[in-house]
Amino acid sequence: MNANPWLVRAGVGVVIAIAGYVGVDRVYLTPRAALQDEITKASQRVAGLEKTLEGRADVRARAKAAGQSLVGVEQDEVSARFRDGLARVAEQGGLTGIMVESGRPQDEVNPLVNPSAKAPVKMRTAMRKQPDFAVVRGSVKGEGTLAQALGVLAALEAQAWVHRVEGFTIRPVGKERQRFEVRVEVATLFAPDLARQAGPGGPEPQVALASAKADEVVKRIAAKNVFVKPVAVATNTPVPVRVEGAGAVEAPTPRAAPFAPYEDWKLTGVALGREGAEAFFLNVRTGEKVTLQRGGAVLDAVFVEGAGERAVLEIGGKRFEVNNGQTLAARRPLG
Repeated sequence: MNANPWLVRAGVGVVIAIAGYVGVDRVYLTPRAALQDEITKASQRVAGLEKTLEGRADVRARAKAAGQSLVGVEQDEVSARFRDGLARVAEQGGLTGIMVESGRPQDEVNPLVNPSAKAPVKMRTAMRKQPDFAVVRGSVKGEGTLAQALGVLAALEAQAWVHRVEGFTIRPVGKERQRFEVRVEVATLFAPDLARQAGPGGPEPQVALASAKADEVVKRIAAKNVFVKPVAVATNTPVPVRVEGAGAVEAPTPRAAPFAPYEDWKLTGVALGREGAEAFFLNVRTGEKVTLQRGGAVLDAVFVEGAGERAVLEIGGKRFEVNNGQTLAARRPLG
């Protein structure tokens, strides 16, 4: 039986069409679909990166603000400034017999390294290699009235570079319980990379003031003096009234002050010159040399007197002594 030539031709045409489709699909359609899928995924990644880059300025601003709350970049700089800042807060608060201590930085790792955080293993491994930051712990101790002790505590809490107040103790001194020994334990962060974001020279910390609200709370607590047994007062006892003189001058409002770089200035000698005692200082950072006669000043430290290897200077109305070879940051209060 002879096949119908038309059917044969139709069958051949179908086979050729099917083969052509398979060839086109293999050579063009399937690669095109795969390529289109890759383009879609790449577009999504680009969109994600663009969104991340949009927040780059905000991240930089936040990093700069965080860096400005730090004390310094180098470890020695951080230690000296931290101790000096604690001493200055205590001095401005009116404490006497001030003692400041600080320890070495202790590394802090990211909480995500804990297996319970369920972070990827590679991420936990990378985070273990380099800690996020280190913590420098210190303490300041001194003696003063209850208002002064509480005021120093409030002032320390107001410092941007005191990142945590870890504890404090207030202990009465003497039978009359009008003087108190206060010890405050604090911590500051040491993060060099973040500190560099604060500016070309690193952070420039300041000694800030406690808020008006904190001052008011301190006054109320100090007025009660819970360390002293209350004394009964007759109801008809007149209340003393203080009358200000017409010519009284209002005291200037204290302002936040930048750290004086006391750690930069070292006493190199004391000598007796034609005009009296002279003190020689060297700026260990810049190499600048300064010779002070009585009344002369380096930063806000005024030279008062000196003999041998000891110089007496006045800062903020209070006197301190510095020995030869020590920086102003190592000063010790007198009296």
